[in-house]
Amino acid sequence: MHQQAPTHDCPGSAPMPEGLPHVGCILLWYPLFTQPFIFRDVEALKLRLPVAVYSLYGRNLRHCSAEMAEAAPSVQTMGIKALPAMLASWAKLFLTRPRTAARIFRTCLFHRWTSWETFGEDIWSHVAAVHLAPRFVEAGIDVIYAPWPRGTATAARTISLLTGIPYATSARGDNLNPPDPDLKDKLQHALFIRANNAADARRIADLAGPRPAPAPALSTTASPCTWTNWRPLPLPSPAASLPWAASTSPRASTCSCRPAACSSARDATSGSPLPAAAGGPWALAP
Repeated sequence: MHQQAPTHDCPGSAPMPEGLPHVGCILLWYPLFTQPFIFRDVEALKLRLPVAVYSLYGRNLRHCSAEMAEAAPSVQTMGIKALPAMLASWAKLFLTRPRTAARIFRTCLFHRWTSWETFGEDIWSHVAAVHLAPRFVEAGIDVIYAPWPRGTATAARTISLLTGIPYATSARGDNLNPPDPDLKDKLQHALFIRANNAADARRIADLAGPRPAPAPALSTTASPCTWTNWRPLPLPSPAASLPWAASTSPRASTCSCRPAACSSARDATSGSPLPAAAGGPWALAP
């Protein structure tokens, strides 16, 4: 644990009792109107732990709800305005700790990238993390939480290599398939990984493989609400319609069970209409 103040008072969090771990949450944007699930995740975390939120990009409140806008002022944002300071921190690291800087740069970015967008996101996240690392130590951050296994996890991994602060991440669907070239390294060294469902948890464990000694076995947590627990519920009347929406990615392996769930639901309705919308290669049999 890093040195902490007597109480944990973070911007955006209520005063917390002593002894709780201080969490530094890293996101690309926060809040973002297309990510209400991330917003709920972070805001719920704030109710239980002292949380400081760091946004690697600039503020973007377009289409955000009033509740999201209210949370925005407590977020420590970076973006283009922080680029000169980020580059200065990066240059300082290479001048004062060249071997450490080269090793971390090689670990985080020397991979065979297949997407320029992902590569650019990782470069930005790496440079931003070098700038944030000493600030995390000064703030008494005990654990880093990166809700995405891409740029935010790259930043968390970089800070962890520089400071020794452990990090956790989460992964889902198309974050895992196809995997980014640096995904295995980030999964292997995470303190724990949260998955949306049991299928993703198994895939994460397979992708990560054995952990380097003496690290303990990788810990994954999954939401208890998984498709394997799904069962049809009786409809109020035989003629009732059961609306169903399934928005999927053709690359997300965890979506392969959704057509089966939809088919079961259709069969359970005895021919009642079953609207379904899906993106991907699967379709319900007529």
